[in-house]
Amino acid sequence: MLIYLLSATPLLSMLHYVAEECNPNNTHATYLCSVKNIDEALHVSQIEDLTKNHENIRAIFTVTKEDASVKNADIHKSTNVSIVKGRVTGEKITQIVVAAQKDFAENPNKKTKYFLCGPKTMVDDIKNTLISELKVSKEVVFHESWS
Repeated sequence: MLIYLLSATPLLSMLHYVAEECNPNNTHATYLCSVKNIDEALHVSQIEDLTKNHENIRAIFTVTKEDASVKNADIHKSTNVSIVKGRVTGEKITQIVVAAQKDFAENPNKKTKYFLCGPKTMVDDIKNTLISELKVSKEVVFHESWS
């Protein structure tokens, strides 16, 4: 599970690594990006291509401002790309993690690694949700944040 909040480039490199170097039966990635509107999301075409060509990679974009770009976005037509309205909350993280575990049959404490990047408060909230509520081992949660 890859969770991105604002800094896309390092996590995009990880997605390419999963696509090119990892066994798709053993390695899966979920890319989560939160933006005001879909037009602000970086590298959308690359992410869409990765999800189309690799069943073990999915992407979820949360859009915090409802506007026409969500309704008319072409990327949601890809089976492994979703657009969700609203901010990233503990509840949304729980839903996304549970769905990814079910779909990819992953054990969060052994196989899944979480990479968080974004504003400190948001990263801390997501980290706390993962560790406290979802019982993810803190050894598999990696993060970088700023204030």
